[in-house]
Amino acid sequence: MKFENQTILITGGAQGIGFALSKKFSVMGANVVIADIHKDTPNIAKNFGGFGYICDVTREEELNNFITFAEDRLGGVHCFISNAGKIFVDPDHIASASNKTWELSWKLHVMSHVYAAKYLLPNMINRNQGYFLQIISAAALLSQIGDAAYSASKSAALSFAESLAINNGHLGIKVSAVCPQYIATPMLGMDKDNFTKNKNLISTQTAARRILSLIHI
Repeated sequence: MKFENQTILITGGAQGIGFALSKKFSVMGANVVIADIHKDTPNIAKNFGGFGYICDVTREEELNNFITFAEDRLGGVHCFISNAGKIFVDPDHIASASNKTWELSWKLHVMSHVYAAKYLLPNMINRNQGYFLQIISAAALLSQIGDAAYSASKSAALSFAESLAINNGHLGIKVSAVCPQYIATPMLGMDKDNFTKNKNLISTQTAARRILSLIHI
């Protein structure tokens, strides 16, 4: 698949799957812009020839500013990848996490996807072209034991992706949902420097390669 000169935005792009995707897209000639709360995001993006923007995607205004930042430099967005995420832990029973944790999980895993679609859909529909790639989780199909907020919000994210596809497919909008199960990411306390080979565990580079093989912008 050719990605040359395609403008691709990736949230959570400074680490994990998002970073692996960013590097591969860039090598293939895409214009990549990443958003992350990591303070070194702009410099991280420079390493692969992209743009970086420090952003809290749970805040609609900040996410909109990130998209505007990309559009001002590169024009219309061809593909938006919602990848930012965070795992939580139930301190006791499955309803024991604080309201703050539940609200954060909802904003991060669901509303950030909604905010992006709200901003981008009108222009994409006018062009009859656009792509939303939602990096969700196997928790949306199974369950993350000990983290009810994560599981519930990921299930909702998958439902929203389905709604995006069903309601906009005939308008030229493509939607893909990826539900990875066991990837060696910083979220699990692993990265390329402490990656341990395991038949049930794959690297972020392998995950990115497999995801790219299925994308059709």
